Amino acid sequence: MSHAALAALGITLEIADGGFAVRCGERDWLRAVLVCFGFGVRVHGEALAVATVDRQRLEHTLLATFAPSAALFDLDGVLMDLGRGRRLVDPAALSQLAATRPIGVVTTCPREMAESALEHCGLRELCGAVVSSDDGPSKPDPFPVRLALERLGSATGWMLGDNPSDVRAARAAGVLPFAIAPRGIGSQSHADRLRAAGALQLLPDAATFAALCARRPVG
Repeated sequence: MSHAALAALGITLEIADGGFAVRCGERDWLRAVLVCFGFGVRVHGEALAVATVDRQRLEHTLLATFAPSAALFDLDGVLMDLGRGRRLVDPAALSQLAATRPIGVVTTCPREMAESALEHCGLRELCGAVVSSDDGPSKPDPFPVRLALERLGSATGWMLGDNPSDVRAARAAGVLPFAIAPRGIGSQSHADRLRAAGALQLLPDAATFAALCARRPVG
């Protein structure tokens, strides 16, 4: 990523003692993301001091944070309630997101079940890639998340899931992990597990995630 591309996102990246100094307009948000991905970070004046020599990985994380090129979703519990056969998001919300960047689904369901469910609820045409348990190792392995990005032709992304395995898979693939806020009995302990796995934010639904992502530029 060039200095010009970073500057276009309002980010400056300079070499500093033991790593890099990063300045941007959303310092607290960026700090949370960097900590999520295991970077050593401290506030230094108006900048974040990031302790790493891996400039390429840092730049990739910056791009994923501020200009995700794809949006990924788990299926059951996020886009659909498979047990009840109903969708959990209005297609219009996904359509608005799909107008800004490609959408992928990463599920542990078999392909035939996933494709059929998405078709039934009018969501399939909005999804540029569907990665299922038939494709290889399942979450929390990062393989299906990386495969979804590859099929979408994208290098970076955000992902919304509802289980710690979704969060861990996204993190391991360098994708920003978000999760559905649990409801009902056991919701607090489930929320604690999601945060412990590294979820950046717990959101009420997929439409909220879609709106957040759609507002970002595409890297």
